[in-house]
Amino acid sequence: MDDLYCLLYRSKCILPARSPEERAMLEVANSRNQIEAITGILHRESGAYFQWLEGPRASVEAVYASIQDDHRHTNVECLSIEPATHRRFADWTMAYSNFDDESLFDWAAEAGMSLLHPNPQEILAFLEHRARLLP
Repeated sequence: MDDLYCLLYRSKCILPARSPEERAMLEVANSRNQIEAITGILHRESGAYFQWLEGPRASVEAVYASIQDDHRHTNVECLSIEPATHRRFADWTMAYSNFDDESLFDWAAEAGMSLLHPNPQEILAFLEHRARLLP
């Protein structure tokens, strides 16, 4: 698929963890992602979201634009957007993990990775690891 793109962003999350509002946001995102042919994963930890989106470029850009306008996120920062040769999360319209499952911050510390100036490939490695462990 020539039009396949991937995007990694981080943001500050406003919703309380595991709240009804967050669950509703995830349900809507899953439905939208299915319609838009988007796959990916969202990880929440210490008040931050890290999300990997992949799909047709126009869909990825439209979903990211809606995230930037969403009042449930602030400080939305694109860490990477680039063409992709294949989907890394093909089985997930939106996988979800959080600190209760495993810590990205601990992973980063053990790997000597900076989350202040993160390397998208290192965050992707963590997200792929998390997705393999999800039910």
